[in-house]
Amino acid sequence: MTLKENIQELDGEKVIEFFRKITPVTYTLKKNGKNGTGYIAQDLKKALEECGLCGIVEENNGYYGVRYEELIPLRIKMTQELYKRITERKGKHGDKGKGLVKGYGITE
Repeated sequence: MTLKENIQELDGEKVIEFFRKITPVTYTLKKNGKNGTGYIAQDLKKALEECGLCGIVEENNGYYGVRYEELIPLRIKMTQELYKRITERKGKHGDKGKGLVKGYGITE
């Protein structure tokens, strides 16, 4: 028995569009001066909404936060989608496609 329902595969096109909209940044926290690397939660929220995706960003006491672990399935889906596109291109372009695939470290 599973604890989940309404299970649906992520839409690869939406995921790629999401990653095209977001920008990784570096920042310094105002409260303690610590440097970090990540995303601006408000930018992620906007991109998620524009792409028809959900999750990742949460609001608590007027502040937004990012649940970075929820980015992992999106990154995996993006990688799968890009791999699919590369191998499809390989099939359409013969040897030229093989060079493209090889250039990305993908071997078949």
